[in-house]
Amino acid sequence: FFTLFIFHQGARRNECQVRREWLAQSMLKRQAKELKSSESVAAGLQAVAGTWCEVVVLLGSELDVVHADASVDALFGRTLKGRSFIDFVESQDKRRFTKALEAASSSKTIQSVPVGLQLAGGGVL
Repeated sequence: FFTLFIFHQGARRNECQVRREWLAQSMLKRQAKELKSSESVAAGLQAVAGTWCEVVVLLGSELDVVHADASVDALFGRTLKGRSFIDFVESQDKRRFTKALEAASSSKTIQSVPVGLQLAGGGVL
């Protein structure tokens, strides 16, 4: 009887471990699917923004430019990656721009903010 109980406990422990691993794998698959979906949404939003806007850049958490196309770099006459985007916003638009970013961050919604941008040579876009 004692040997049978030990075998039963070992089998039960093994079954619990297999179930935990299965649940972990299922969760990883679901998270990967959600991540892929969110990446697709982001790519779609960038494509839509690209058709409506003259300049589309991807900003990091500190408002530094994480990604800008070569055409955007050419428009500004320099590489934007790694630079603070707020430095390119016209002074009269900086406050409105930062408020819109705060609203987008707190509400988790998309914000469209037309602002003037300082180009190389003193021009404004």
